[in-house]
Amino acid sequence: MISWQQTGMIIAILLIVLGPKKLPKVTKEIGKTLGSFRKETQQIKDQVDITKQIK
Repeated sequence: MISWQQTGMIIAILLIVLGPKKLPKVTKEIGKTLGSFRKETQQIKDQVDITKQIK
């Protein structure tokens, strides 16, 4: 798990590298990607649970 200090450091680095204009767009895309990843992993977990119940 990432701490608040690490999160702040990452945001600061992104702000320096990307600049204030691109940062909101990039973070939005990262959020969408992470949300999609979490959704897919939950679906896989659900399928594994169903398979275990069938056996």
